[in-house]
Amino acid sequence: MEPFEHLLNQIDAFIRKYYKNEMLKGGILFLGVLLLSYLIVASLEYFGRFASAVRAFLFFSFLATNLFLLVKYLIIPSLKLISFGKRIDRYQAAKIIGTFFPQVSDRLLNTLQLNDNLTNHDVNYELIRASVVQRAQNLSVVPFVNGIDFRKNLKYAKFVVPIMLVFILISLAFPKLISQGTDRIVHYNQEFKIEAPFDFILTTPVAGIEEGQDVPVAVKLKGNELPEKVYLVSSQGKFLMNRKSKIASFYILKNLKENTMFHFEANGFSSDEYSLSVVPKSAIGRFQATIHYPSYLG
Repeated sequence: MEPFEHLLNQIDAFIRKYYKNEMLKGGILFLGVLLLSYLIVASLEYFGRFASAVRAFLFFSFLATNLFLLVKYLIIPSLKLISFGKRIDRYQAAKIIGTFFPQVSDRLLNTLQLNDNLTNHDVNYELIRASVVQRAQNLSVVPFVNGIDFRKNLKYAKFVVPIMLVFILISLAFPKLISQGTDRIVHYNQEFKIEAPFDFILTTPVAGIEEGQDVPVAVKLKGNELPEKVYLVSSQGKFLMNRKSKIASFYILKNLKENTMFHFEANGFSSDEYSLSVVPKSAIGRFQATIHYPSYLG
């Protein structure tokens, strides 16, 4: 029954194209939701600077949402495309084909049912068989696969393209929003300090200081918003530094006895920790030695 086999092949081809179309549509929607949710999560954290629990919620919500969409709209259709798992059967495909080609809807479904119910014991077996072949020949001229047009998915792309453009523009014009927001979301269990609008630059050496020596410590500021006051914080205490200019300050640490850690503070921001290495003074200033030679040397 070659015409009927050809009809079945056409239906099977329609089923394959149906799942390819589902994958294409799902891929476009997944990409759009992925970029949009990524922008939302990164922006919220960048401007909100949330606590660890909130960042964890945003991170896992983002993962769960996009993982669900990936499985539902890409992985499952791709598995069904290769006949792994339950997929639509020929009866269901016939009904779907009927929505694209109303003129064959009932005839296609009836032809499948008629053939499946056909047995050698039917009185009118040959007549029914001939009817199935005739119907199959008439239906085979209809290009079922043409009912699915991949280009119709462009309507979904119209929503995704603007999201992609916004993402690219933000990445180029405001990269810190993407990088810092992402970093704090991914490392949700870490504490992140607010970045200072200026930098502390130590301008004096901090190694090889002799014990008991006074040490001048100088710092320069670099940035757009410079503070009025800069403090030096060490084991000796917290001291207001002397201001030499708008960008430079200094302070003298008195009579250092041991290695000392210190840092700078200004407007609620802190610098990195620095270490002053103190070298102890020699305990022996001058000594005299008496030499005793062996007697056999004379």
